[in-house]
Amino acid sequence: MTAMIASLKPRFTDIALSCFPTLVEAYEKIGFVMCEAQGAQVAMRIGGSYNMNVIDPNFLNRQSAVSQEAQRLISELGGDRAVAINDEYDAETKRISQEVAYFVEQRKNPLSI
Repeated sequence: MTAMIASLKPRFTDIALSCFPTLVEAYEKIGFVMCEAQGAQVAMRIGGSYNMNVIDPNFLNRQSAVSQEAQRLISELGGDRAVAINDEYDAETKRISQEVAYFVEQRKNPLSI
């Protein structure tokens, strides 16, 4: 990872990525700065700080492959079970996103307990 980033730095003024909170310190050691929570991950950047683009879930839901997979799950599991699984996934995603947002807030403002 270090060698790859080192090879990119001379060619690019901005390098951005998203990583899990457990990797934030490793990326900071090679020059990245934490920008913001981004769902279940943390946006990191070498260059100016900014808000990274986030893909709109509605855009994803309009994609034919997503619609086809949703229909397949409904066919295999039934509508009620497919909805229950989706609700469980959404709740877990929300929980993890809140944990990551708290992690970022604590790293940026360690005294705000």
